[in-house]
Amino acid sequence: MLGWRQLLNGRWSKQWAIMQDRYLVRHFNPIPDKLSGPKWVIIMIDSTWRSVRTLWDLRNGHVYGKDASTRAQKQKEQAHRELRALYILRRDMRHCDRDISYPNVDEHLDAQPVWALKNWLRVYKPMVKHSIKEAIRASVLNVRTIASYFIPQTHPNEHTD
Repeated sequence: MLGWRQLLNGRWSKQWAIMQDRYLVRHFNPIPDKLSGPKWVIIMIDSTWRSVRTLWDLRNGHVYGKDASTRAQKQKEQAHRELRALYILRRDMRHCDRDISYPNVDEHLDAQPVWALKNWLRVYKPMVKHSIKEAIRASVLNVRTIASYFIPQTHPNEHTD
């Protein structure tokens, strides 16, 4: 059985061509050459690929921009989103690592152009993630589990050897 991925990749079963020929035999006599099963499959593959390509172009235009000015705007929006997300996480970082940022996200956005923001994110995003992991690890360092606060009781019937 073929799935959607196979159809989108152009791997159609030969059964499609056979079924198209059967359909044509019932409805056309003689079968028009341009509608034969194998030609129909080729037309369907071409049509599917054209539709997927159109959809891909529309999606990429929406996400990344269609020309130089919209691409620049999309890059700016992406950098601003990423920076705002990191500033939300800043409170979870180790205190000693918080000096990499401005007092607030708006000051940071105003202080640097997009290219500098992208470079800053490329350098400091991994550091922020690492700092958060280290803060979580340090928060439970030297912390005893609740079970360690209770002394196990021995029952009089139990004998230890």
